[in-house]
Amino acid sequence: MRLVPADSPARLRIESWLMMLDMLAGRHLDAVRRAEQLLPRADDPMTTNRALTALGTGHVMLGHVDEGVEHLRRHREFADRSATPRFIGVGYVNTSESLIWADRQVDALALARQGVDRATEYGFDIYLLPIVGNVVRALAELHRWDEAVDATQDPDDPAADPFNWVFVDLPRADILLRRGDLAGAAALLKRIGAVLDGQGDVQYGTELAGLRARLAAAEHRWDDARAAVRAGLEVALSAQEMWLAIRLVATGVQVEADAVADDASAGAGAADELLALGRRHRTELETAGAVALPRTRRAQGLADAERTRLGTPDPAAWVTLAEVAGVDRYLAGYARFREAEALLQVKGSRTRAAEAIAEAAETAAALGAAPLAERTSALAGRARITPRPAPAAHGLTARETEILALVGRGLTNAEIAGELFISTKTASVHVSNILRKLGLRSRIQAAALAHRAEQS
Repeated sequence: MRLVPADSPARLRIESWLMMLDMLAGRHLDAVRRAEQLLPRADDPMTTNRALTALGTGHVMLGHVDEGVEHLRRHREFADRSATPRFIGVGYVNTSESLIWADRQVDALALARQGVDRATEYGFDIYLLPIVGNVVRALAELHRWDEAVDATQDPDDPAADPFNWVFVDLPRADILLRRGDLAGAAALLKRIGAVLDGQGDVQYGTELAGLRARLAAAEHRWDDARAAVRAGLEVALSAQEMWLAIRLVATGVQVEADAVADDASAGAGAADELLALGRRHRTELETAGAVALPRTRRAQGLADAERTRLGTPDPAAWVTLAEVAGVDRYLAGYARFREAEALLQVKGSRTRAAEAIAEAAETAAALGAAPLAERTSALAGRARITPRPAPAAHGLTARETEILALVGRGLTNAEIAGELFISTKTASVHVSNILRKLGLRSRIQAAALAHRAEQS
């Protein structure tokens, strides 16, 4: 930039490239600052495209969700007006992915599917696989796992850039790990690694590191798991994005807690170091104006709860995690399993433990999460607790049956209201009536019941 004259048109293009490099490196505070300076001066479509993209994705990842989504809406309007396939494709990729990070998975799924339908028509096939990847990730986070791992509808494009398959493979590998298909997950991680290793990729490379750590831990390769966490954190801590780092911190603390049984080097010291790194990084970003996304708070809750497994068991920590789990049904089910384990360790209420075991078992069965199901069954066996049978679905009105199915898809009350064109309050009343009629205590149990009914 020092070599370019102040009045040269090239300065604007160079500044836009610097902004995009900041965005791709996860330096969202820097990217947003550059974009805010660039957008009013943009005198060509490419600069406008880049500035709106950086503002939208940056604000979402910094926790300013409504502001970010508005910039992404403006970007899509701009892209459609320009009729430029590249801009349209970028809009579908970044907006649907950002909606996922903001826990607006239903909206993300609808938009991504629209993008898939429009890709060939509008000529942005180069972005097709990343958009398909966002379909897969949205389905995964909506706990429609069978649909997410179904590869029969994947685009048949032998010439596709291998990097674009990363978008599809990462969420599928996560599901396979949760379902206990370690060989399938390992094959996908090998394919992803062939593309990302050595690239220092902030977003997808750190996700790969976390998945590798979880695979290694599942195979009791504790040193490999720790090495994967360290490698990922080295990159994540360089980014201005707290979710990436806290996710790896949670994985690292979980590794230490899981390793205690057969690894003498495991312990609270390593976990505390990880937690301190995460807290320091989060504090720095919050001081600069960032806000924790719900998924960041979930990951922090998991990290804090896992730490209690290395000291005095604390059922309350797992109750808190289940409460903040929100849209993450798997996490809520896992929290209920650990709550039951902790209750039994401190000789707490066996009734509460039995309820938590039943809820965890129902979630695991609904999702096909074999490792969680096996752990829950083993805990029940050791404690000589017989989980209550799932209550039969009866006495529901047609509308309640319809709403139960939507609860099974992971929709919130607000999302159910939007789907059925009713008020959020009305949806909430219906859900409460469903729980009462079926003798259930939570949405997790209702969702598990709905899933079983759909499969039968």
